[in-house]
Amino acid sequence: MSDLKNRIAGLSEEQKKKLTLLLAKEKQKKVNAEIVPQPKTDGIIPLSFAQERLWYLDQLTPDNSINNMAGYAIVRGDFKIDTAKKCFDEIVKRHETLRSTFVLTDGKPQIKFNPDAWDNHIDINLRNSLNPDKASEAVQLMVKDAQVPFNLENGPLVRFMWLQTADNEWFVYIVWHHIISDGISTNVFFQDFIALYESMAQGNTSNYSPLAIQYSDFAIWQKNQFEHNLVKDQLNYWKEKLRDVPQLLELPLDFPRPKIQSSEGNRVQLKIDSTLTEKLKQLSQKEGVTLFVALLSALKVLLYRYTGKTDLVVGAPIAGRNRKELTNLIGCFLNMLVFRSTFNRETSYKNLLQIVKKTTLEAFQNQDIPFEKLVDELQIERNMSSNPLYQVGFSYEESR
Repeated sequence: MSDLKNRIAGLSEEQKKKLTLLLAKEKQKKVNAEIVPQPKTDGIIPLSFAQERLWYLDQLTPDNSINNMAGYAIVRGDFKIDTAKKCFDEIVKRHETLRSTFVLTDGKPQIKFNPDAWDNHIDINLRNSLNPDKASEAVQLMVKDAQVPFNLENGPLVRFMWLQTADNEWFVYIVWHHIISDGISTNVFFQDFIALYESMAQGNTSNYSPLAIQYSDFAIWQKNQFEHNLVKDQLNYWKEKLRDVPQLLELPLDFPRPKIQSSEGNRVQLKIDSTLTEKLKQLSQKEGVTLFVALLSALKVLLYRYTGKTDLVVGAPIAGRNRKELTNLIGCFLNMLVFRSTFNRETSYKNLLQIVKKTTLEAFQNQDIPFEKLVDELQIERNMSSNPLYQVGFSYEESR
């Protein structure tokens, strides 16, 4: 090592610059390299950072259904239920994350895979129900089931329900724990199901090709990114961006903040009509920003009006699938990005748009740092009464 240091010290300034550029390029190659199947030593599979957070939350509040994710589709026509079940089982076999449980090994949570799919199909026939509104009855049963918690250690972490409401109508329902899924995973699942069902219903055998990588490969790759300092520049950005960040946004409250957060909540819906939506789109186009930036800026104006604070932090979910090899995987890739904007009382809305635009672009350029890792690296004091870094979230989805 000392010989290497001496050789580097003996380089000219021009040679040192070239060496620095070469090392930077090599590092970027490693960052951009495709995720490939990872060696799994002794069958021990680490959790991704997002999974670790969900696992610890489950330990703090077991028997809780807050992280259950449910969805359903209505199928009408000549529906072959036995074929559909085979399709679901094929999908479970293909995606190992759907066969996973989480066990404690040497004091650390690890992933364990069940080699076979569980028999986790629930059949409910509502055709003879006395309830005239069988569709509503089906929805009520699904809502009730979605509140049944999963056991991360014993599994299974996914359930299927088939509710027949008429001779030619079925509700196809799936619920799974967030630790093995996210919103896009639901789309992936049903896309796989449709493709498989169309093939198998015609008498064809499953020609389901194995996945190039599994979610566990992503989890190992993600940990390696940090162990080898491949995302150090992104981490340094966040450390600087969130230096002296406010720990709590003091919103005016009707009641004292509880010492421990509950999962209870409520919803107030406000619809932005088409006229106002069109005006927002026109303003966004004129100012060179996206509708996401315009709405996030408006939210920050509202928070300023409520709190009088000009240093505001808002969290927003992103898909976390910015690599093509993750597109068709089922798993928990969701990440929370933190958008911090500072301004003054004289800042106009148009100027705020540019401030938020800059913050947003930078955040997306540095999105590979998991929120859980960011909290640890910043040594943010965890408090059971509030979420770390941000207490207000903003979720934006393009209409389809």
